[in-house]
Amino acid sequence: MKMMKKDLENRYIADRKHSKDQIKTLSAGIVKQHQDIQKHYLPQLQQLFNENIKLQHQVYETARAYNSLLQWGMRAEEMGIDITDIKLPEKQPYEGFELKTEVLESGKVKETIKLREKKPGKK
Repeated sequence: MKMMKKDLENRYIADRKHSKDQIKTLSAGIVKQHQDIQKHYLPQLQQLFNENIKLQHQVYETARAYNSLLQWGMRAEEMGIDITDIKLPEKQPYEGFELKTEVLESGKVKETIKLREKKPGKK
């Protein structure tokens, strides 16, 4: 019985030592993978994140500009102006068309539209 107990203890110690060695090997592998990710992938992910933020701002700006044009059109129709035959200002008959929307601290949107009629002779 003592021999059996001693044999079990020896196997337990050997298994424990083997497990510790495996844990060290796996930990070293995980650390190496973590370093590789930080070195190779983190800068790319940061760049993509920054690009995504810029694209989100462009989407919001475009949505605000569209909403502004829609509001201007609805106001014009309320005043009795027929806007169905009017070409968009960026196509003709105006030059220097700018539509700027700005979100104020109060949450309201300030809209500014600038345009000049084309001078005769310009296309």
